[in-house]
Amino acid sequence: MKFEVGGFRHYAMCGPNGEKHWGLTDYKSITYHRDFTGIDYFSDEEANKNESLPVAGFQVRFLAATNLTQVTYTARYSDLVQLENVVKMGAIEGMKSALNELDRLIKLVREGD
Repeated sequence: MKFEVGGFRHYAMCGPNGEKHWGLTDYKSITYHRDFTGIDYFSDEEANKNESLPVAGFQVRFLAATNLTQVTYTARYSDLVQLENVVKMGAIEGMKSALNELDRLIKLVREGD
């Protein structure tokens, strides 16, 4: 992972039965403490993009509030068919799992304070 404009993140999404689905994020803009944007692709294990699968442009925004930070994630697809396909592929369940893991990690960090 190179979290910088023009950088990337290559990652595996691991399923409950040990299966791996690879992805690649290209970072387009980063504004410290405010937001970052990019494009998310499915890829293979060697980070080759598979543009025949859904491609998402996204923005992650951070908003400071009293004793917390609100995070908003927005994904955009080129058409409804791509969105429907990614939902069929388990995107909602995957995002819930990722957010639950983030909650778990935040709790661990807070307990260490």
